[in-house]
Amino acid sequence: MTFRRTASPASVLEVPATGAPAISFILVTFGTWPSVIDNCLRRLVASVAFGDVPAEFIVIDNFHPVVGNACGHHLAMTTSGIRLAMLRRNLGFGGGNEVGIAAARAETICLVNPDLLVHDGWLTPLLADLAEHPGDVIAPRLLDVHGELDEAGRLIGSDGNTSPAPEGVEVDYASAACWLMKASTHERVGGFDPRFHPAYYEDVDYSLRLRRLGNQIRVHPTVAVTHLRGGSIGSSRAIADVSAQLTVFKDLWQSELWRQPSLPAR
Repeated sequence: MTFRRTASPASVLEVPATGAPAISFILVTFGTWPSVIDNCLRRLVASVAFGDVPAEFIVIDNFHPVVGNACGHHLAMTTSGIRLAMLRRNLGFGGGNEVGIAAARAETICLVNPDLLVHDGWLTPLLADLAEHPGDVIAPRLLDVHGELDEAGRLIGSDGNTSPAPEGVEVDYASAACWLMKASTHERVGGFDPRFHPAYYEDVDYSLRLRRLGNQIRVHPTVAVTHLRGGSIGSSRAIADVSAQLTVFKDLWQSELWRQPSLPAR
């Protein structure tokens, strides 16, 4: 996989070079609007600079059938210091993240959706939580665009469907919109299963494989980030059709789903 380090002569976002990053941020794009990725990266880079954490930023731009690698070309023309790979096909969410994780130089990795907006002070508590639980995956709470709580982890039902977890309830998993973990943990879990291509349910499957190893996904009780949910060409706020992925998930985990509770009908 060929990576290039962006070096625009008219850069509007510059990432300081670091020889030994303490954390690798990985963002996977797919027809992502320039304004969306700009806002995400600007907030992310500023928050890390404020905390004085040496970091690298890796963007994997999946090929989009309408706009191709327009997002990647935009970053090449407007940023400096981003490690960028423009793929000739769409590897999906899991496949794109696998490319980024394989290229990461830090042992601590953070998967970040490009439609995510972080807030001041978000990273330090998550890093502290990871240091205390190095074999787990740490996630923040997710807020919607209005600042209301969208998710503080989710539950998995006996039929394979999922729903947001009520406050104070131990969660089964958290959406992979923002995950902090060790690269060694990802390797131990076995990465994202390509059978869920292009997206959805790979994080649910991942959480059960992590649990099988004696670890879990932890949602930090006080840290929150904003998840815009969207921002790609042709994206919609309508509920996505995940029936194919749900079928794969149920086939893989039918022997264990009976242990899960029945969730209220959506």
